Amino acid sequence: MFGFIKPYTPELKVKENELYGAVYCGLCRCMGKSTSRLSRLALSYDSVFLALLRISLFEEKLDVEKKRCPVCFFKKRPSVMPTEQLEYTAAVSSYLIYYNVLDDIKDSKGFKKITSYLIYPFAKRIKKKAKPLPEIEKEISERLSQIERLEKENTPSVDKVADVFGRLMGKITAYGIDDEQKRLTAYEAGYHTGRFIYIADAVSDYEKDKKSNEYNPFIVSNTDMSKASERLYRALCTESSHVYGACALLTHGMCGAICENIAQLGLVHTAKTITEKQAHPRKEI
Repeated sequence: MFGFIKPYTPELKVKENELYGAVYCGLCRCMGKSTSRLSRLALSYDSVFLALLRISLFEEKLDVEKKRCPVCFFKKRPSVMPTEQLEYTAAVSSYLIYYNVLDDIKDSKGFKKITSYLIYPFAKRIKKKAKPLPEIEKEISERLSQIERLEKENTPSVDKVADVFGRLMGKITAYGIDDEQKRLTAYEAGYHTGRFIYIADAVSDYEKDKKSNEYNPFIVSNTDMSKASERLYRALCTESSHVYGACALLTHGMCGAICENIAQLGLVHTAKTITEKQAHPRKEI
C-alpha cells in the first residue's frame, strides 16, 4: 500500500533533488540504526514525504554528510544526519510493518500467509526496537483493524475504507504539534495523503486482486475501470489539491518546496500514470 507519494523530479531544482536523496538516505540509515537493518526493506517514498513534511513543520536544521551506502558501498552519498523527525518516521514505519504483517497472517492465503508467518519474528523485533509511541501504536492497531473489518464485510465503497486510512495518516502527520491551527492543517495534509494512497493502491492493484481473488472495492462494486478511469483521475487530483493546499500553508524552506512539488505535481503524475493503465488495459495473449 506504499510507494505512490513521489516527487516530480523534472520540476525539482538540482539542490532540491540532492536534498531529497539525502533525506531518503538519511531515513534509510536511521531505520537501520534505530529499528534494525531489516526495516530498511520497508523504506518507501511515502515515508520520505512524511519525514520531509515533519522536518519542515518542526523547522529542524539538517546536517548533510557523505556516507557509504550499504547497497552501493564503493560510492559515498550525501545523507542527512539523524534528527528527531527522522527517528519518529522510522518508528512509525516499524509499527506499520508489524501490524501489516499481523493483518496478512490473519487475512492472507497460501504462499503469502506462509511468508507472513516467516516474517513475523523479524517484524516483532523491529517494533520492539522502535522508539515507544503508545498513542501512535494504538492508532495504527485500531485503524488497521477497522480496515480489516470493512474488507471482510466486502465494503463496495472505496471512499469508506480510504477515510479510515486517511484518519490514520492524519493522526501520524499531526502527532506532537502543539499549535492547534498547525495541528489541524497537518492533519488535513496527512488525511488526504492517506486517502490518495488507499485509492491509488486499489486502482493500481485492480487486475492483480481480481486474479488472486483478493478484496478490492472496485471489484466488489463491479466498477468498469476503463470507463471510470477519468473519474478516478479527477478524484485523485482532488486529494492532491487538498494535500498541496495544506502544505502551502504549513511548510517553508527547501523541504517545504519539495513537499509542494510532491503534492502539486508528483501526486498528479502518479494519478495520471495509474489511471491511464486502467483506461488502456494490457490484453492477455
